[in-house]
Amino acid sequence: MSLLSVIVPVYNVEKYLKRCVDSILSQTYEELEVLLVDDGSTDCSGEICDVYAMKDSRVKVFHKENEGLSSARNLGLDIAQGEFIVFVDSDDWIESNMYEYMFTALKSTNSDIVCVGVRFTKDETSVCQPPIIEQVFEKEDILIDYIQSAIKGISCFSVCRYLYRRDLFTNIRFPYGKICEDIFVNFQLLSLNKKMIKSNQILYNYYQRPSSISSSSFKLRDYDLLEAYDNIYTNVASMHIKKISGLSAILKAKGYFSLLAKILFWGINENISDQKYHVNFLLTRLRKSFFVLFFSSMNISRKFLMISMCINFKMTGKVIHFLKDHTLI
Repeated sequence: MSLLSVIVPVYNVEKYLKRCVDSILSQTYEELEVLLVDDGSTDCSGEICDVYAMKDSRVKVFHKENEGLSSARNLGLDIAQGEFIVFVDSDDWIESNMYEYMFTALKSTNSDIVCVGVRFTKDETSVCQPPIIEQVFEKEDILIDYIQSAIKGISCFSVCRYLYRRDLFTNIRFPYGKICEDIFVNFQLLSLNKKMIKSNQILYNYYQRPSSISSSSFKLRDYDLLEAYDNIYTNVASMHIKKISGLSAILKAKGYFSLLAKILFWGINENISDQKYHVNFLLTRLRKSFFVLFFSSMNISRKFLMISMCINFKMTGKVIHFLKDHTLI
């Protein structure tokens, strides 16, 4: 059996950490090394990690100064010994057969990467599985599917959904100090990949913390999304593949829409001065890209929202807040 390195960045998650680690250690695929990277936690998370290391020899703990998610993942990549790499965020959990399923899919198709389904949840209710659909993609079709999924609003960016051959990371690391770090890193990895199998079987549980809503307002760091999309656009241009180039232009345009939608639903952080500037900056670019998005495969409800915000952004915001206040959305 091939050794699988499971990289788990840990930071102040004492309430959720045991659920996460238990779900990893109870995997039906047992040839694991579990790398718990304590990124300077100030609660009991570090101590919990140490207890697991004493109980199970597969667990290795590394304590470091707080430098963020990318730094913790990069340390895990530097010390990983497995032939394959997976990631788990420490407030999430996985289904018990996740890694066995992924390895079976990888071996049966001779793929380099496996992608599985994810659900976003606020509780631990059992997973309702859809009919299983498995698709194999090769060469440029891998990137086409990746970008098309993003345009349609299908969650595809998180590295936690994927199993990778370790050698794909030889010259790739996560960027420091960025949010949306998964987007361009995943694009780079998929660019190197010759074959990928993708399944909709839900095996990863992304936990939406109750506190996350209050911290969802637009911040200047959210511009990292535009940078990630622009990096994809720039790299695709050098590939000279017409279909991917067109899709990357749509994805870049969608970045403006996504940030404006975030402002509409969650507002702008009160510490940002000149809030009108940021709205106008994004609206100007969205309007220039209007027809690129309108004739894309973006979800129809999002297209209606785009039309509304381009016509009257302020009024659209009032309607959304009315609907939210009356729990209609």
